[in-house]
Amino acid sequence: MKNAIPESLLLLLVALSLDFGASFQLVSSPYHVVTSRRQNQGEPKNRSHLSAVRPMKDDSTSSAGTSKARLIFPGGGLFFYWQAGVIAYLQENSYDLNNVLLSGASAGALSATIAKTSISPYRATELALQMSDEAGVWERPLGLMGIWGDIIYQWLNDLLPSDAQIVVNDERLHVLVTPVPSFGKNIVSRFESREDLIQANMASVHLPWFLNGNFAYNFRGSPCIDGSFLARPSDYFDKQYTQENQAKLILDFKRDPVMKSRAADFVKVVSKQAIWDILEQGKKHAKVMDVNREFDILR
Repeated sequence: MKNAIPESLLLLLVALSLDFGASFQLVSSPYHVVTSRRQNQGEPKNRSHLSAVRPMKDDSTSSAGTSKARLIFPGGGLFFYWQAGVIAYLQENSYDLNNVLLSGASAGALSATIAKTSISPYRATELALQMSDEAGVWERPLGLMGIWGDIIYQWLNDLLPSDAQIVVNDERLHVLVTPVPSFGKNIVSRFESREDLIQANMASVHLPWFLNGNFAYNFRGSPCIDGSFLARPSDYFDKQYTQENQAKLILDFKRDPVMKSRAADFVKVVSKQAIWDILEQGKKHAKVMDVNREFDILR
């Protein structure tokens, strides 16, 4: 499908999407409702599907509204591994995330998904590095460019448990996608299948052109790009989940003084040892957060 947006504007949008440091300070555009495959084929819309992809400011009710806390996983490219380190710390220290609302965009969507499905961050990292070896990432002049999308898809397909759809369909996992051309925000919180969960993640991580050479990713019949593009913290949950009595914690690697200076490296290919170092730094910072009682909201 040809894109009608001028190339100069697309280049500007991509430049903005790369600036994760400013992503929480910019205002998102009005929402655009993503339709399902069934709707595209002419079948009537139904309420159950509309709850699967929510435009912002939806006031519908959900059982997830009783959750104690909200965890936000913003985008960060390769610094997914820092978030993986935080998740590893939480798992190893018996923090139960079952009743916590988890929301992520871009690489943060991957983090939220593995946290929700109780996947070991160490297993996830080992598999990612194995796939990178097989793809020759470390020797490629362009690194991950053009092949990252296929790697992420296969990684998710190999990692996710067979019952992943059942595990995530309590509406406590929110995946942000950015529909085009509106560049608003849609929240995916109900998934039609395990494959649909994978596709939602693929849409959320789709950095234009970088992942597979395409500007947008086709999700449920509509083009989408990186979910962290122009995202604010308030975009990560529906209005019903933003009550004052629901505590919120943003797991952003830029809060870690050790990692903050490396923000520009979010798509840079580094060594395997550097990947493990990022994960371990996430664990170290999580311990600091725990000492500061930031995780008390998860108890």
